[in-house]
Amino acid sequence: MSPARGQSPRAERRAMTSRPGARFVVYSSSAGGYYVREIRHLLACGLRAAGFQAREADERRGFLENAGWHLVVSPQEFFSLGSGKSLRAAPWPTGVILYNTAQPDSAAFSFIRKLLPRAHAIWDMDLSASKLLARGGWRSSHVPLGWVQGCRLFPPKRMPHERRPLDALFVGSRTARRDRFFRTAAPLLAGLRALVHAPDGPPPIQSSSGAARNTRTFLGLARRAKIVLNVHRRDSAYFEWHRVVIHGLAQGALVISEPTTAAPPLRPGRDFVTAPLKKFPEMILRHISSPRGRNEAATIAARGWRTYRRSCRLADSLKTAVKALSHDEGTKARQARRREQAARELLRGLSTPSNPRSGRRRRRERHA
Repeated sequence: MSPARGQSPRAERRAMTSRPGARFVVYSSSAGGYYVREIRHLLACGLRAAGFQAREADERRGFLENAGWHLVVSPQEFFSLGSGKSLRAAPWPTGVILYNTAQPDSAAFSFIRKLLPRAHAIWDMDLSASKLLARGGWRSSHVPLGWVQGCRLFPPKRMPHERRPLDALFVGSRTARRDRFFRTAAPLLAGLRALVHAPDGPPPIQSSSGAARNTRTFLGLARRAKIVLNVHRRDSAYFEWHRVVIHGLAQGALVISEPTTAAPPLRPGRDFVTAPLKKFPEMILRHISSPRGRNEAATIAARGWRTYRRSCRLADSLKTAVKALSHDEGTKARQARRREQAARELLRGLSTPSNPRSGRRRRRERHA
Protein backbone atom coordinates (compact mmCIF):
# COMPACT_ATOMS: atom_id res chain seq x y z
CA MET A 1 0.00 0.00 0.00
CA SER A 2 2.86 2.40 -0.59
CA PRO A 3 1.73 5.54 -2.45
CA ALA A 4 2.57 5.95 -6.09
CA ARG A 5 5.23 8.56 -6.80
CA GLY A 6 3.73 12.04 -6.93
CA GLN A 7 0.31 10.79 -5.82
CA SER A 8 -1.47 12.70 -3.04
CA PRO A 9 -2.73 10.76 0.03
CA ARG A 10 -6.33 11.43 -1.01
CA ALA A 11 -5.72 10.17 -4.55
CA GLU A 12 -4.00 7.11 -3.12
CA ARG A 13 -6.97 6.35 -0.87
CA ARG A 14 -9.40 6.75 -3.77
CA ALA A 15 -7.32 4.41 -5.94
CA MET A 16 -7.20 1.80 -3.17
CA THR A 17 -10.94 1.82 -2.57
CA SER A 18 -11.89 1.76 -6.26
CA ARG A 19 -9.53 -1.08 -7.15
CA PRO A 20 -11.54 -4.21 -8.08
CA GLY A 21 -11.16 -7.09 -5.64
CA ALA A 22 -9.39 -5.07 -2.93
CA ARG A 23 -7.85 -7.40 -0.35
CA PHE A 24 -9.17 -7.38 3.21
CA VAL A 25 -8.02 -9.39 6.21
CA VAL A 26 -10.64 -9.56 8.99
CA TYR A 27 -9.16 -10.16 12.45
CA SER A 28 -10.45 -11.09 15.88
CA SER A 29 -8.68 -12.24 19.03
CA SER A 30 -7.95 -15.95 19.35
CA ALA A 31 -8.60 -15.51 23.09
CA GLY A 32 -11.93 -13.70 22.69
CA GLY A 33 -15.54 -14.75 22.71
CA TYR A 34 -17.16 -17.10 20.20
CA TYR A 35 -19.59 -14.36 19.17
CA VAL A 36 -16.73 -12.10 18.03
CA ARG A 37 -15.57 -14.87 15.69
CA GLU A 38 -19.13 -15.06 14.37
CA ILE A 39 -19.01 -11.33 13.63
CA ARG A 40 -15.60 -11.74 11.97
CA HIS A 41 -16.94 -14.53 9.77
CA LEU A 42 -20.05 -12.56 8.83
CA LEU A 43 -17.99 -9.49 7.84
CA ALA A 44 -15.69 -11.66 5.70
CA CYS A 45 -18.76 -13.18 4.00
CA GLY A 46 -20.19 -9.71 3.42
CA LEU A 47 -16.97 -8.38 1.91
CA ARG A 48 -16.83 -11.29 -0.53
CA ALA A 49 -20.48 -10.72 -1.44
CA ALA A 50 -19.61 -7.05 -2.09
CA GLY A 51 -16.90 -8.08 -4.58
CA PHE A 52 -13.79 -7.83 -2.40
CA GLN A 53 -11.26 -10.46 -1.41
CA ALA A 54 -11.41 -11.35 2.29
CA ARG A 55 -9.75 -13.83 4.61
CA GLU A 56 -10.04 -14.37 8.35
CA ALA A 57 -7.15 -14.29 10.82
CA ASP A 58 -6.28 -13.65 14.47
CA GLU A 59 -3.49 -11.83 16.28
CA ARG A 60 -1.01 -14.70 16.55
CA ARG A 61 0.72 -13.94 13.23
CA GLY A 62 0.37 -10.19 13.55
CA PHE A 63 -0.89 -8.05 10.69
CA LEU A 64 -0.61 -10.13 7.52
CA GLU A 65 1.20 -8.94 4.44
CA ASN A 66 -0.26 -8.55 0.95
CA ALA A 67 -3.46 -6.97 2.26
CA GLY A 68 -4.79 -3.54 1.40
CA TRP A 69 -7.04 -3.27 4.44
CA HIS A 70 -6.88 -4.75 7.95
CA LEU A 71 -10.31 -4.90 9.62
CA VAL A 72 -10.04 -5.52 13.39
CA VAL A 73 -13.24 -6.74 15.08
CA SER A 74 -13.69 -5.79 18.76
CA PRO A 75 -10.36 -3.97 19.16
CA GLN A 76 -10.77 -3.95 22.95
CA GLU A 77 -10.21 -7.72 22.84
CA PHE A 78 -7.78 -7.88 19.92
CA PHE A 79 -5.29 -5.42 21.44
CA SER A 80 -5.57 -6.53 25.09
CA LEU A 81 -5.66 -10.35 25.05
CA GLY A 82 -2.86 -12.81 24.24
CA SER A 83 -0.19 -11.65 21.83
CA GLY A 84 -2.44 -8.81 20.74
CA LYS A 85 -1.06 -6.75 23.64
CA SER A 86 2.28 -6.38 21.84
CA LEU A 87 0.51 -5.39 18.59
CA ARG A 88 -1.06 -2.40 20.29
CA ALA A 89 2.32 -0.72 20.83
CA ALA A 90 4.03 -2.07 17.70
CA PRO A 91 3.95 -0.24 14.34
CA TRP A 92 0.71 -0.67 12.42
CA PRO A 93 0.41 -1.00 8.67
CA THR A 94 -1.55 1.60 6.77
CA GLY A 95 -5.17 0.69 6.15
CA VAL A 96 -6.22 -0.47 9.66
CA ILE A 97 -10.00 -0.25 10.18
CA LEU A 98 -11.48 -0.77 13.64
CA TYR A 99 -14.87 -2.48 13.89
CA ASN A 100 -16.54 -1.39 17.10
CA THR A 101 -18.98 -3.65 18.96
CA ALA A 102 -18.93 -1.74 22.28
CA GLN A 103 -21.57 0.56 23.73
CA PRO A 104 -20.66 4.27 23.82
CA ASP A 105 -20.93 4.46 27.64
CA SER A 106 -18.61 1.48 28.25
CA ALA A 107 -14.94 1.26 29.24
CA ALA A 108 -14.34 -0.72 26.04
CA PHE A 109 -15.54 2.22 23.94
CA SER A 110 -13.14 4.55 25.77
CA PHE A 111 -10.32 2.10 25.06
CA ILE A 112 -11.16 2.06 21.35
CA ARG A 113 -11.29 5.86 21.12
CA LYS A 114 -7.67 5.99 22.25
CA LEU A 115 -6.73 3.83 19.25
CA LEU A 116 -8.46 6.05 16.67
CA PRO A 117 -5.46 8.30 15.86
CA ARG A 118 -3.57 5.20 14.69
CA ALA A 119 -6.37 3.73 12.56
CA HIS A 120 -7.46 4.77 9.08
CA ALA A 121 -11.17 4.50 9.89
CA ILE A 122 -13.72 3.04 12.26
CA TRP A 123 -16.85 1.09 11.38
CA ASP A 124 -19.61 0.66 13.94
CA MET A 125 -22.60 -1.64 14.02
CA ASP A 126 -24.60 0.91 16.05
CA LEU A 127 -26.00 3.93 14.19
CA SER A 128 -25.88 6.38 17.11
CA ALA A 129 -22.30 5.40 18.02
CA SER A 130 -21.24 5.82 14.38
CA LYS A 131 -22.72 9.34 14.29
CA LEU A 132 -21.00 10.19 17.58
CA LEU A 133 -17.61 9.19 16.15
CA ALA A 134 -18.28 11.07 12.90
CA ARG A 135 -18.97 14.25 14.87
CA GLY A 136 -15.45 13.89 16.26
CA GLY A 137 -14.08 14.14 12.74
CA TRP A 138 -13.17 10.48 12.27
CA ARG A 139 -13.86 8.42 9.15
CA SER A 140 -16.80 6.62 10.70
CA SER A 141 -19.30 4.42 8.86
CA HIS A 142 -22.37 2.57 10.04
CA VAL A 143 -21.95 -1.11 9.15
CA PRO A 144 -24.71 -3.14 10.84
CA LEU A 145 -24.59 -6.92 10.94
CA GLY A 146 -26.68 -7.50 7.85
CA TRP A 147 -27.71 -10.61 5.99
CA VAL A 148 -25.46 -12.45 3.52
CA GLN A 149 -26.82 -15.23 1.36
CA GLY A 150 -24.97 -18.49 1.87
CA CYS A 151 -23.30 -17.48 5.15
CA ARG A 152 -23.21 -20.47 7.49
CA LEU A 153 -24.64 -18.40 10.37
CA PHE A 154 -28.05 -18.27 8.70
CA PRO A 155 -30.45 -21.17 8.13
CA PRO A 156 -31.76 -21.64 4.59
CA LYS A 157 -35.31 -22.06 5.91
CA ARG A 158 -37.22 -20.85 8.94
CA MET A 159 -38.78 -23.40 11.29
CA PRO A 160 -42.52 -22.60 11.68
CA HIS A 161 -43.18 -20.74 14.91
CA GLU A 162 -45.68 -23.21 16.35
CA ARG A 163 -43.30 -26.15 15.86
CA ARG A 164 -40.46 -24.64 17.86
CA PRO A 165 -39.99 -26.71 21.02
CA LEU A 166 -38.24 -24.06 23.19
CA ASP A 167 -40.46 -21.32 24.61
CA ALA A 168 -37.83 -18.73 25.59
CA LEU A 169 -34.06 -18.33 25.33
CA PHE A 170 -31.50 -15.90 26.73
CA VAL A 171 -27.74 -16.12 26.09
CA GLY A 172 -25.45 -13.44 27.49
CA SER A 173 -22.92 -12.68 30.20
CA ARG A 174 -24.03 -12.43 33.80
CA THR A 175 -24.50 -8.97 35.32
CA ALA A 176 -26.17 -7.75 38.51
CA ARG A 177 -28.95 -6.17 36.49
CA ARG A 178 -29.70 -9.38 34.62
CA ASP A 179 -29.49 -11.37 37.85
CA ARG A 180 -32.21 -9.21 39.41
CA PHE A 181 -34.52 -9.67 36.45
CA PHE A 182 -34.13 -13.43 36.14
CA ARG A 183 -34.65 -13.92 39.88
CA THR A 184 -37.93 -12.01 39.55
CA ALA A 185 -38.93 -13.92 36.41
CA ALA A 186 -37.90 -17.35 37.76
CA PRO A 187 -41.44 -18.46 38.82
CA LEU A 188 -42.76 -17.77 35.30
CA LEU A 189 -39.81 -19.29 33.45
CA ALA A 190 -39.97 -22.41 35.65
CA GLY A 191 -43.35 -23.19 34.10
CA LEU A 192 -42.05 -22.85 30.54
CA ARG A 193 -39.52 -24.66 28.39
CA ALA A 194 -36.97 -21.89 28.87
CA LEU A 195 -33.17 -21.75 28.87
CA VAL A 196 -31.05 -18.98 30.41
CA HIS A 197 -27.30 -19.17 29.77
CA ALA A 198 -25.53 -16.36 31.65
CA PRO A 199 -21.98 -17.35 32.64
CA ASP A 200 -19.92 -15.29 35.09
CA GLY A 201 -17.20 -12.93 33.91
CA PRO A 202 -15.62 -12.56 30.47
CA PRO A 203 -15.80 -15.50 28.06
CA PRO A 204 -13.09 -18.11 28.63
CA ILE A 205 -10.26 -18.53 26.17
CA GLN A 206 -11.41 -21.02 23.58
CA SER A 207 -9.87 -22.96 20.75
CA SER A 208 -11.34 -22.58 17.29
CA SER A 209 -13.13 -25.90 17.70
CA GLY A 210 -14.59 -24.79 21.05
CA ALA A 211 -15.87 -21.54 19.55
CA ALA A 212 -17.38 -23.46 16.64
CA ARG A 213 -19.19 -25.77 19.09
CA ASN A 214 -20.66 -22.77 20.90
CA THR A 215 -21.82 -21.28 17.61
CA ARG A 216 -23.50 -24.52 16.55
CA THR A 217 -25.08 -24.96 19.99
CA PHE A 218 -26.46 -21.45 20.47
CA LEU A 219 -27.61 -21.00 16.88
CA GLY A 220 -29.26 -24.41 17.07
CA LEU A 221 -31.13 -23.34 20.21
CA ALA A 222 -32.18 -20.01 18.67
CA ARG A 223 -33.56 -21.81 15.60
CA ARG A 224 -35.74 -23.87 17.94
CA ALA A 225 -36.86 -21.02 20.23
CA LYS A 226 -40.16 -19.20 19.92
CA ILE A 227 -38.81 -16.18 21.85
CA VAL A 228 -35.32 -14.76 22.24
CA LEU A 229 -34.98 -12.29 25.11
CA ASN A 230 -32.75 -9.22 24.98
CA VAL A 231 -31.92 -7.84 28.44
CA HIS A 232 -29.42 -4.96 28.46
CA ARG A 233 -26.21 -5.10 30.47
CA ARG A 234 -26.90 -1.64 31.91
CA ASP A 235 -29.80 0.79 32.14
CA SER A 236 -28.92 2.71 28.95
CA ALA A 237 -30.65 1.77 25.69
CA TYR A 238 -28.66 -0.03 23.02
CA PHE A 239 -29.41 -2.27 20.03
CA GLU A 240 -27.46 -5.49 20.59
CA TRP A 241 -27.11 -6.54 16.96
CA HIS A 242 -25.59 -9.89 17.73
CA ARG A 243 -28.30 -11.06 20.14
CA VAL A 244 -31.30 -9.32 18.63
CA VAL A 245 -30.49 -10.11 15.00
CA ILE A 246 -27.86 -12.83 14.50
CA HIS A 247 -29.26 -15.02 17.30
CA GLY A 248 -32.81 -13.69 17.05
CA LEU A 249 -34.47 -12.36 13.91
CA ALA A 250 -32.08 -14.14 11.56
CA GLN A 251 -32.96 -17.48 13.16
CA GLY A 252 -36.70 -16.83 12.83
CA ALA A 253 -37.46 -16.22 16.52
CA LEU A 254 -39.63 -13.51 18.03
CA VAL A 255 -37.36 -11.07 19.86
CA ILE A 256 -38.64 -9.38 23.02
CA SER A 257 -36.24 -6.60 23.90
CA GLU A 258 -35.97 -3.63 26.17
CA PRO A 259 -36.19 -0.31 24.28
CA THR A 260 -33.21 0.08 21.95
CA THR A 261 -31.40 2.71 19.96
CA ALA A 262 -32.49 3.11 16.34
CA ALA A 263 -31.47 0.26 14.04
CA PRO A 264 -32.88 0.91 10.56
CA PRO A 265 -34.40 -0.76 8.63
CA LEU A 266 -35.58 -2.80 11.62
CA ARG A 267 -38.45 -1.28 13.59
CA PRO A 268 -39.89 -2.15 17.02
CA GLY A 269 -43.52 -3.23 16.89
CA ARG A 270 -43.13 -4.40 13.31
CA ASP A 271 -40.02 -6.63 13.30
CA PHE A 272 -39.54 -7.25 17.03
CA VAL A 273 -41.25 -6.41 20.33
CA THR A 274 -40.03 -3.87 22.87
CA ALA A 275 -41.18 -3.40 26.45
CA PRO A 276 -39.80 -2.19 29.78
CA LEU A 277 -38.03 -4.95 31.68
CA LYS A 278 -40.75 -5.07 34.34
CA LYS A 279 -43.25 -5.93 31.59
CA PHE A 280 -41.24 -8.88 30.25
CA PRO A 281 -43.07 -11.63 32.25
CA GLU A 282 -46.41 -10.31 31.00
CA MET A 283 -45.17 -10.12 27.38
CA ILE A 284 -43.65 -13.62 27.49
CA LEU A 285 -46.82 -15.15 28.93
CA ARG A 286 -49.00 -13.35 26.39
CA HIS A 287 -47.00 -14.55 23.38
CA ILE A 288 -46.75 -18.11 24.66
CA SER A 289 -50.10 -18.82 26.33
CA SER A 290 -52.92 -17.00 24.54
CA PRO A 291 -54.04 -17.91 20.99
CA ARG A 292 -54.08 -14.25 19.96
CA GLY A 293 -50.62 -13.68 21.43
CA ARG A 294 -49.20 -16.74 19.67
CA ASN A 295 -50.58 -15.57 16.33
CA GLU A 296 -49.11 -12.12 16.91
CA ALA A 297 -45.74 -13.65 17.85
CA ALA A 298 -45.67 -15.77 14.69
CA THR A 299 -46.58 -12.76 12.52
CA ILE A 300 -43.94 -10.43 13.99
CA ALA A 301 -41.25 -13.12 13.90
CA ALA A 302 -41.94 -13.88 10.23
CA ARG A 303 -41.98 -10.17 9.37
CA GLY A 304 -38.65 -9.58 11.17
CA TRP A 305 -37.11 -12.49 9.28
CA ARG A 306 -38.28 -11.04 5.94
CA THR A 307 -37.25 -7.44 6.69
CA TYR A 308 -33.78 -8.55 7.68
CA ARG A 309 -33.17 -10.70 4.63
CA ARG A 310 -34.68 -8.27 2.11
CA SER A 311 -33.74 -4.83 3.45
CA CYS A 312 -30.64 -5.29 5.58
CA ARG A 313 -27.98 -6.57 3.18
CA LEU A 314 -24.46 -6.43 4.59
CA ALA A 315 -22.86 -6.15 1.16
CA ASP A 316 -24.69 -2.85 0.54
CA SER A 317 -23.47 -1.32 3.82
CA LEU A 318 -19.92 -2.48 3.14
CA LYS A 319 -19.81 -1.00 -0.36
CA THR A 320 -20.82 2.37 1.08
CA ALA A 321 -18.30 2.10 3.92
CA VAL A 322 -15.45 1.16 1.58
CA LYS A 323 -16.17 4.18 -0.63
CA ALA A 324 -16.03 6.41 2.46
CA LEU A 325 -12.48 5.23 3.19
CA SER A 326 -11.25 7.79 0.65
CA HIS A 327 -12.95 10.71 2.42
CA ASP A 328 -10.98 13.38 4.26
CA GLU A 329 -11.12 13.53 8.05
CA GLY A 330 -12.35 16.43 10.14
CA THR A 331 -10.12 18.98 11.85
CA LYS A 332 -10.42 17.38 15.30
CA ALA A 333 -9.29 14.00 13.98
CA ARG A 334 -6.34 15.49 12.10
CA GLN A 335 -5.23 17.33 15.23
CA ALA A 336 -5.49 14.15 17.28
CA ARG A 337 -3.37 12.30 14.73
CA ARG A 338 -0.68 14.98 14.86
CA ARG A 339 -0.58 14.80 18.66
CA GLU A 340 -0.35 11.01 18.53
CA GLN A 341 2.45 11.15 15.96
CA ALA A 342 4.38 13.73 17.97
CA ALA A 343 4.05 11.67 21.14
CA ARG A 344 5.27 8.51 19.40
CA GLU A 345 8.24 10.33 17.89
CA LEU A 346 9.12 11.71 21.33
CA LEU A 347 8.95 8.24 22.86
CA ARG A 348 11.16 6.85 20.09
CA GLY A 349 13.69 9.59 20.71
CA LEU A 350 13.74 8.93 24.45
CA SER A 351 14.13 5.17 23.91
CA THR A 352 16.99 5.54 21.38
CA PRO A 353 20.38 5.10 23.14
CA SER A 354 22.62 8.11 22.65
CA ASN A 355 26.19 7.92 21.35
CA PRO A 356 28.57 8.65 24.28
CA ARG A 357 31.07 10.37 21.98
CA SER A 358 28.44 12.67 20.52
CA GLY A 359 27.29 13.44 24.05
CA ARG A 360 30.80 14.44 25.12
CA ARG A 361 31.16 16.53 21.95
CA ARG A 362 27.92 18.40 22.73
CA ARG A 363 29.09 19.10 26.29
CA ARG A 364 32.45 20.50 25.03
CA GLU A 365 30.56 22.72 22.57
CA ARG A 366 28.31 24.07 25.32
CA HIS A 367 31.33 24.98 27.51
CA ALA A 368 33.50 26.37 24.67
